[in-house]
Amino acid sequence: PDGGSQEIPWDRLIIATGATPVIPTIEGLSAGLQTDRVFLVHTIADARALMSALSSVQATRALIIGAGYIGLELAEALTTLGVTVAQFEAREHLLATIDPTLAGQLEAELAIKGVELVTGTRVSSLTANDDVTVTLSRDSSSDTTTGDIAIVVAGVRPETDLAVAAGARLGHAGAIWVNRRMETGIDGIFAAGDCVITHHQLLGESYLPLGTTAHKQGRIAGAAAVGKTDEEFRGVVGTQVVKVFDQVVARTGLTELEASTAGFEPFTITTNADDHKRYYPGARTISIRLTGDASTHRLLGIDMLGPTSAAVHKRIDVAATALQSGTSIEELIDLDLAYTPPLGTPWDALQIAATEWLQLVSQRQESISREVALG
Repeated sequence: PDGGSQEIPWDRLIIATGATPVIPTIEGLSAGLQTDRVFLVHTIADARALMSALSSVQATRALIIGAGYIGLELAEALTTLGVTVAQFEAREHLLATIDPTLAGQLEAELAIKGVELVTGTRVSSLTANDDVTVTLSRDSSSDTTTGDIAIVVAGVRPETDLAVAAGARLGHAGAIWVNRRMETGIDGIFAAGDCVITHHQLLGESYLPLGTTAHKQGRIAGAAAVGKTDEEFRGVVGTQVVKVFDQVVARTGLTELEASTAGFEPFTITTNADDHKRYYPGARTISIRLTGDASTHRLLGIDMLGPTSAAVHKRIDVAATALQSGTSIEELIDLDLAYTPPLGTPWDALQIAATEWLQLVSQRQESISREVALG
């Protein structure tokens, strides 16, 4: 209460310090964050401060720096409130976690909804006075644009200061290293959540700061801290989903590049399938990017994009379950999935993609065999 420090004795300690926002290197950003025009959005308090500023400055145009999950959700929310949005992403596509093919389709959806998305462009400087002006840099050229407010959502980094001070070692992406019992290697100290590494079933040690992962890790850390030694964190396959206006994009497993880097022999197809029988009114198209191992036919990853009515989030859950059980492409086709014309097709969209993958990988192998035979 008096602002001083207090020592609290403990037998077991769980570090769950989470993550903090990444603050990109932008000239003038630090000064801008001291005004009522520039915001980081990471907590509920941040969101409330932003909502208050939207009203107090009567914002009609917002600049969003970053086009990850939070940035896209902000773009939708602000557009729904009647605020014009200009969004900037340093990478060539939004959502670096999904395949560029589907990212391009989502970019088209943003344009339809009136969001001005500029990719492959870095915000190099920012000035905040009665409005916000940013300088945009790409290659050797630059330009400026102005808005009433600016929001910076450039990702997060693990908060590890306490753990490091306690002597814990760090792992992938500078996150706290833990084993599958969430032990840090220091007797009596556990850690969980967005501050720790993630055990990925296909990649090994990684960093995936997701709420679903944090909840699972927290349960294991709590159990281990009270002496339960028979439970371990089983790991994840990177399942993620986000709704952006009328579209839902989801992924699980690996992209083709990730699979290749991890030492697999990836073969990837892109296809489309209906969410339910075409003769029943309202059928919509789901875009699917499926990656499997060409030699073993093991399922490695799926990206999906479709309208909110197409149950993309549940289909990606089926794919995640298949991945975690080591399912092959053939076994995916044989899954006994529910069907009724208003909700699906006799062969689900996932199974249609799997069938096409098998056909194309077979043709690929036949082509390779002919080339070898011909010398």
